[in-house]
Amino acid sequence: MVGVATLTQEDLEAWLVGRTEPLLVAFYSRYCLVCQRMHPVTAELADSLAGCLTTAKVDITDYPDLAARYGIRTVPTVALFTGGRSRFLAQGPFTSGAVEEKARLALGLREVAL
Repeated sequence: MVGVATLTQEDLEAWLVGRTEPLLVAFYSRYCLVCQRMHPVTAELADSLAGCLTTAKVDITDYPDLAARYGIRTVPTVALFTGGRSRFLAQGPFTSGAVEEKARLALGLREVAL
């Protein structure tokens, strides 16, 4: 099991400026019951996408400016960042399979069926 890092606003900003490795971020609120049910899904994503990207989470209750800056209008929301920019957002309850497929497509990792 790989694990999901918990980031602060400073951690996220430093990652987006200083690294090129893709980062999948689950934005949530500790007061959101749906978000709490999504934590195991985020952990599944961390395991299934290990080696392709890093998975982290940010509690927007503590960092509302981050939510505004990155267009997070509802939680839970998952965002994939590459090169410091958001590549996609998946808002509301999501399945690990759906987000994994979107992430692999965005990263060019999906195999093409012949």
